[in-house]
Amino acid sequence: MRIVGSLVMVIGLAALLRSQWIGASGSTVFAVGMLVLCAWLFGLLCEKVRLPALTGYLIVGAVMGPYVFGLIEQEQIQSMRFASDLAVALIGLIAGGEIEFRHIRGQVGRLGGLIASHIVILLLVVGGGIFLARPITPIFEQADSATFGIALLLLATVTVAASPAVVVAMITSYRAAGPLSRMTMLMAVLKDLVLVILFAVALSIGRAVLGDASTFHAGVLLAIAVQLVGSILLGVVFGLFMAGYAHRIASHLVVFTIGSCMFIALLGEIHFTVMSSKVHLEPLLMALSAGMLMRNVWGEQTESLFSSIESTSTPVYCLFFGLAGAKFAPQDLVRFWPMALGLSALRLFGLWFSMKVGLRLTGYREPALRGAWIGLWPQAGVSLVLVMLIQNSFTEQTHAVIQQAAAVLLTAIFIDQFLGPIGFRLALGRSGEIGRLGRQLEKTNGESTA
Repeated sequence: MRIVGSLVMVIGLAALLRSQWIGASGSTVFAVGMLVLCAWLFGLLCEKVRLPALTGYLIVGAVMGPYVFGLIEQEQIQSMRFASDLAVALIGLIAGGEIEFRHIRGQVGRLGGLIASHIVILLLVVGGGIFLARPITPIFEQADSATFGIALLLLATVTVAASPAVVVAMITSYRAAGPLSRMTMLMAVLKDLVLVILFAVALSIGRAVLGDASTFHAGVLLAIAVQLVGSILLGVVFGLFMAGYAHRIASHLVVFTIGSCMFIALLGEIHFTVMSSKVHLEPLLMALSAGMLMRNVWGEQTESLFSSIESTSTPVYCLFFGLAGAKFAPQDLVRFWPMALGLSALRLFGLWFSMKVGLRLTGYREPALRGAWIGLWPQAGVSLVLVMLIQNSFTEQTHAVIQQAAAVLLTAIFIDQFLGPIGFRLALGRSGEIGRLGRQLEKTNGESTA
């Protein structure tokens, strides 16, 4: 009850300050502070009833967002983009630090086969389901074959996306360790790398078929390659620099880490042109590369740096997932919920079936891995960016069907985003991996003391 009272008091105080002193336009700094504080309190409340704290962060963001109470306005969400990129960079560092090559040494081929079979089967299941459901899907009633085909291609491609941010947050929050946590982390990260290329090709095909054919050219693929390779190489440079600092100076690590992530976020805001295509570096890729390099090359020297990152993780998760929840529009849920729920259910079945078949084809026998598909259920971050690219690439006037399909997809993503963490928490509990990292550390510390 104390948490509930504190939450009500904070929200009431926020509404009073905003209406009486800060003004209708509000202050971005004030909005960030209130969002983080309220998300943290509601996350604690969710944990009391055995729900993931992430679910609380998303709910608070939705309630405080522009579509419900309006304590955070749309313009403020846009102005918080840099803060979101900073959170992405910190999450990327944590994710990279969780991937240790020694765990997958000797099974790169099997892992690649699992990811490839999973993606192909998922695309076939979701694409086939959308095709069969066309007669009972209102938005496709008046669509010609070309428009329907492109909508199907884009919808199926985006459903491949997972959410490394959610996986990292869940694993670190519950101090989970084991084959399920490790496999889910690897698949979430590697799938999104493949997805970027798949989506770029699908979007270019869509523009060529429904718009100007000149938009589909080799320069698009070159721009994608530059974006991916450039982000990874810069991440390696950051990893070298951060590892050197952690090894030789090793002071004020929290400040140094946040400063480094701020610089990564700033680089992500810079756009340049490659063969008439706009390109920007990906903060997530840069941070992932830096984290993996430090963990696998200088693991012992950078352990203190990763510990400092984990100490700042809670406010980062509150901000990142709170902002994600603030983008949720309940009116779209009211309008498109049957189609969005159907798409979400179809994707969930595709995740289960593709993982089941993939594990059997590649020879993985660990029982815990059967629950890895649930960890790939949540969608956030990358998925939302891809939907925005679809909306920006096809105008409402000439491609209304594509716009409506994007709205259905966006609503389905929010359904997955709210329910997915709950499912992953259950999977981690069944596998017995919750708290295992903490127990391992206590055992190690006890042995070293003895």
